[in-house]
Amino acid sequence: MLFRSTKITEEQQVPIYSLVVGGDEPPADVHIVDAHVVGNGYVGKALTIRAELSNQGYASARATMYLYDGPRELERREIDLQRGAQTVQFSTVPQTPGPHIYRLRVDSLPGELTRDNNEALVFTRVLEERVRVAIVANRPSSELGFLQRNLAADSTLSVAVVTRKYDEATYSGTWDYTAIERADVLLLLGYDDAMWQGAASDVLRERVRDGMGLLLVGEPAMGDRWSRTFALDALLPVTLQAGPFAERETSLRIGMRGANHPTVRLAVEREIDPWTQLPPLTGFFPVEGLRQGALALVESSEGKPIIAAGVYGRGKTLAAVSHSFWRLDLLSSGVAGNPQTIRQFWRQAVRWLATRSPVGRVRASTERYVYRAGFPVLFTCQVFDELLQPQEGCAVNVELSNGDAVAMQDQGGGFYRGEFGGLSAGDYSYVVAAECEGAPVGSDKGDFV
Repeated sequence: MLFRSTKITEEQQVPIYSLVVGGDEPPADVHIVDAHVVGNGYVGKALTIRAELSNQGYASARATMYLYDGPRELERREIDLQRGAQTVQFSTVPQTPGPHIYRLRVDSLPGELTRDNNEALVFTRVLEERVRVAIVANRPSSELGFLQRNLAADSTLSVAVVTRKYDEATYSGTWDYTAIERADVLLLLGYDDAMWQGAASDVLRERVRDGMGLLLVGEPAMGDRWSRTFALDALLPVTLQAGPFAERETSLRIGMRGANHPTVRLAVEREIDPWTQLPPLTGFFPVEGLRQGALALVESSEGKPIIAAGVYGRGKTLAAVSHSFWRLDLLSSGVAGNPQTIRQFWRQAVRWLATRSPVGRVRASTERYVYRAGFPVLFTCQVFDELLQPQEGCAVNVELSNGDAVAMQDQGGGFYRGEFGGLSAGDYSYVVAAECEGAPVGSDKGDFV
């Protein structure tokens, strides 16, 4: 219609004049442009939260800015607004470990264009301390050097190493299995059942069952002496067979069923599987098969499992049924290589193993606790994957205690937003539930008035 009208005026040579509606000044608005946590968060230590605030149209004005942890107000600041951008910084001391969502809100001012951009959510995972990784190696090796350097380069990990010398002697003294009682993740580089007899095997089994992550990486002689009677055997996601290492050039790819696992998911999002671009391994240990519920994360080009993931009790387990992964790092560090694939995998694997449960993967809140009757109630939610990284593309719904429900809209970056309008006066509770690719992720609940 507009095109036809314009065409007619052109043919009739009728002049067209544009009319600008509004004044020369841009609309007044105060909004939070960005908010983030500075560094890592630890229980009992100060955590800095920084917000970038933008002010347009208000001169010599003051506003109040708030910091919340869930419904609890932690701090409020009176701010002298500056034209343009300014930084506002809060500090809080978290008292509990796990995922936290902090909410920042700045009061709306008279005549403000919109209040929708007056708040922001900030996610962080508060740690009791750095994730404690205990590496127990059968002998010194290039593999040990690579894994130790790679994990120690991650500032969120604390790495302790025990290397066997002979019998029960280690390079740091006599073998003391009780050291694993303080570990969040145990990385076994090779395995000798003589080190895990009696009480040691009981502690190993109990710690994994109670939530300690377990990672086994093979070493050359492991397969020849393997037995189904070993204490470690029942904890693994694969059923190993006794037998020599099968030496053959072994190209790698991401496993079809394990492609959505958080340790390899980022790689799947690329057009080309980066594992196919790594140099081949020198072979693999014989495997009878995967245990029930286990997934092959990385497999050979022939479909044989190379790295598998599973669970034992409340603990998560990984088994790499090959060795010399250090070669992948070395050989892919040259021209056009990408050593980050193998380096990031081990770091992601340790973080996944250290994550005890999916609790906290859905965090939701209302914009405020008290509303006037009839005013819209705004819900915000963030969804996280198994590594507690923001997860997009989920179906998120909020249901009220009166039975009303609405689907929340994906805002990107793992954030979701939904709104109810026209509610009558009263107390309400709500449940926000999320699912991704048909699988439930979790839920969160709260209330408002």
